[in-house]
Amino acid sequence: MAEFTDGEEIKVIAENFELTREDLRHINSRLNYMSDIAPLNSTLHLNFALKNEKYIGSLEVKNIKAQFNSMKEGQEVLDLFKEIEDDIHLLIKDWKKKRFDKPVEDKFEVEAMEMNDKN
Repeated sequence: MAEFTDGEEIKVIAENFELTREDLRHINSRLNYMSDIAPLNSTLHLNFALKNEKYIGSLEVKNIKAQFNSMKEGQEVLDLFKEIEDDIHLLIKDWKKKRFDKPVEDKFEVEAMEMNDKN
């Protein structure tokens, strides 16, 4: 098993095979981008395993308030990673749409009304 880390927030594990230097460089570059679009202080854990001549990959992106997971199978590591990356990217985009759907003022208006009711 090979394990690669980029700081505390990004970890890549390859089980039963070795990632090429070129593949690892590409994956790390994409994970760094994903770290930029992920919720603040997220960790990214990417796991690959070679089982029965198939690659299984999973990526978990999480912080205190949100968690996104994707697991896929494929014949080529980079193609598999691209599918996982696209999946997580959509999950993060959907989360952001839902999270920021309502204007911030609405929250403060409700809190202000509740405080006025108590007084």
